Amino acid sequence: MTSLRIKREPDLFHARASHSSTLMQDGRVLVTGGTGSEWGAIRSCEIFDPTLCKWQFTAPLITARVEHTATLLPSGHIMVTGGTDDACFAELYDPVKQNWSNVSAGLPPRKDHTALSLPDGRVVVIGGAGKDGTVLGLVDVYDPASNRWSKFENSPAPTYSHSSTLLPDGRILVAGGFKLDGLSVFSNEVYLLDPAVGRWSIGASLACSRRRANALTLVSGKVIVVGEAFGSRAYNPPQAAEIYDPTANVWSWSAEITKLHMDGSATVLPSGQVLVVGGWGDESSLIELYDEELNTWAVQLPLCQGRARHCATLLHDGSVLVAGGSVGASIGHVERIYS
Repeated sequence: MTSLRIKREPDLFHARASHSSTLMQDGRVLVTGGTGSEWGAIRSCEIFDPTLCKWQFTAPLITARVEHTATLLPSGHIMVTGGTDDACFAELYDPVKQNWSNVSAGLPPRKDHTALSLPDGRVVVIGGAGKDGTVLGLVDVYDPASNRWSKFENSPAPTYSHSSTLLPDGRILVAGGFKLDGLSVFSNEVYLLDPAVGRWSIGASLACSRRRANALTLVSGKVIVVGEAFGSRAYNPPQAAEIYDPTANVWSWSAEITKLHMDGSATVLPSGQVLVVGGWGDESSLIELYDEELNTWAVQLPLCQGRARHCATLLHDGSVLVAGGSVGASIGHVERIYS
């Protein structure tokens, strides 16, 4: 099992949580929006240079956003969607001009949705929490080649706080979250979206209902889902992740994990191991490493600063930048994990 080391990096200029962090094509990291120290959505954006180990300000978002998504396009631009109660525009960041522009009107207000980049360059935006407590089943698709939005078939079950993962065969696995069933309730439902035709099919359900879980494609092509879990085995969820086999359409349990890492982060390392960091309460500084081949979890050295709702970004050198987050209030603390 890999051993890790942790290096302290300079703080963000602005403390933030529920923000986005995106690796740019030149290896730098763009951090956008989030909840600031005053608990409101912020426009502030910063760029981290991992070679110089320095932050610099860049142009702020046109609209303050929190619980949004930021997706790298083939052109090197970064598209931000959602994170507001009223904006119907996405925003596009130009790393050369270092400015933002609005991208096409007509999108619904949404937060806590997902956005995935397809191999052909299109971006698929799924679900989210809409204005006035609505839950969205809408699927919006952005084509950067034409700078136009289109729609796929609506999700069979509107949801937010779900996970979306691109499978090796090109389908998108959408799992868990909150669904609207008279009231907003946790979901263990799983659906598969085929972007080639824009239609859905039903997948095998998770054993546990999960929200804001991390779902990552492993080296084997299977998907690991780790994060907050509710119910199962007479409402006694085990301390474990769930692993999906897309060929067999079945779920299995991982080995037992120390904590469930509610609102933590998960990253697949170049070694194929999965790095899980932080969460709320007594798991806020916990780091665990999963080895798929051995099906084992190993506790690592703790973070210098515990946190949840942070961002973890895999850098070109294989290290992981852990930035911002919350300890009850937003923080600007930054660490870098080397394997």
